[in-house]
Formats: sequence, structure tokens, C-alpha cells
Amino acid sequence: AEVAPDQASTVTPCGLIACAIVQALHEHKVLHAAFDPGSNTVHRYRAVHLGIAVDTPRGLLVPVVHDADRLEALGFLAEVGRLVQAARSGTLAPAELVGSTCSVSNFGAFGLDDGWSLLNPPEAAIVGVGSIRERAVAVDGALAVRTTAKLTCTFDHRVADGADVGGFLGVLAQLIEAPEGLRHG
Repeated sequence: AEVAPDQASTVTPCGLIACAIVQALHEHKVLHAAFDPGSNTVHRYRAVHLGIAVDTPRGLLVPVVHDADRLEALGFLAEVGRLVQAARSGTLAPAELVGSTCSVSNFGAFGLDDGWSLLNPPEAAIVGVGSIRERAVAVDGALAVRTTAKLTCTFDHRVADGADVGGFLGVLAQLIEAPEGLRHG
């Protein structure tokens, strides 16, 4: 989708990655779940409520984009921007901090290439995003410079295994590399 000039400020690399996470969860549902230790069962979520980890002057907050999978991509990006600003200014409503079904943490904002995030129970997964920068990579047997970012996924092994997470990250990488395919709603 083409972005109008007045909407360009809502489109950020981390926002696009968050948008891709929502779609990847919708397409690869195994991680969109929670383990219930009381009944020893896995509960599958229907709607995606994505938590966005935000560094604030008062510490880490994780505001939630509720029903993220039902929002159009630009509406989702605008809501992420609004929630990040509200978190930093201390104006989030309590309801905006609960109910996440998966989260994303952008440690790349601190210049880190990779890292591991802690699960936010009862979520089964949290995706970490490393710094987005140009790196030397091999392309068709030759050295080339490409913009890359490392993605990590901390997950609950009671819900999914490494093959499941590998499939999810593969879908996520495809969506990030071809963002024109992002869609919600």
C-alpha cells in the first residue's frame, strides 16, 4: 500500500516489524497461545493483542494494541505510535497495559544487534528485534552490503517447539523483506 505524506510519520521500521509479527501470528497460529498449568492444556487465542515494549523514564512498560489483527496496517501503525507516545508521557490508561497475547521488544533501539527477552506470562512468545543496519552478507557467492536485523524469539516449549518457531520466524522474515504484502483487517 502506498503511504500518503501525512501518514509517513506513523511508519517506522519497528512499527513495520510489529505489523509483520501480527500477520505472522495470524498465519502461523501455534505461537499464538498460552499454556494453562492448572489443566495442563494449551489455550489458543483468537484475536492478536500485541504488546509493544517501551522504555520510559519510569521504566519498561508494555502497552497493548488490542485486536491488532483486525486493524488495517496504517491504522495499526498509528495506534502503535499513539501507545508509545502515551507510555513515554505517562498517559496510558490501565486497560492499555493488559491483555497481550504476544509481545515485541526492540533492543536494537539501544544499538544492540541481538539479545533475549523474557516471556510476559501467560504469553507463549516474545519477539526481539536487533539493530537495523548495513552488514556484509554473501549473495550468490559474492560479498554484498545489505540492510539486516537479527530477530530472536523466546517461547514456551510447552506450547511450541523449535521447528514451530523456525517456521514462524521464516514467515516473519518473508513479511519484513516484502512489506508490501502486509495486511490486516
